[in-house]
Amino acid sequence: MKKSIFLYLLVISFISANMYSQHLNKVNFIEEKSVSVNPVNTYENVVKKGYKSAIMFEKLANRYYFNNEMNKAVKCYSELFAIENNLDTEYYFRYSIALKAIGQIDKATIMMQKFAKLTDNEITKKEIIVK
Repeated sequence: MKKSIFLYLLVISFISANMYSQHLNKVNFIEEKSVSVNPVNTYENVVKKGYKSAIMFEKLANRYYFNNEMNKAVKCYSELFAIENNLDTEYYFRYSIALKAIGQIDKATIMMQKFAKLTDNEITKKEIIVK
């Protein structure tokens, strides 16, 4: 009886180890064959084909802004502002900084003034809500 139980456990452990090994082989194969997709490259390719979306330009502009690629950031922010009128104040600020970085001081000043005006309105609204 003890021998049959031992033999039964030995067979089950062998089968389990074999199945686990096959599973690891499949996982390794899938990892080797998987392709990582870079969303920024995808957005760039879609924009090159002529499709325009506020969300895409937001993501691209922010990516370029934070990577200090200000020429590209300005292009994307200008497209974003052409598409969308109701943007968060942070976009006015970033667009102003990007414009200043590439030497377009007049446009940068205008955007910073719009940012200041919007920020004052937000502060006023928050003060009204608190009171």
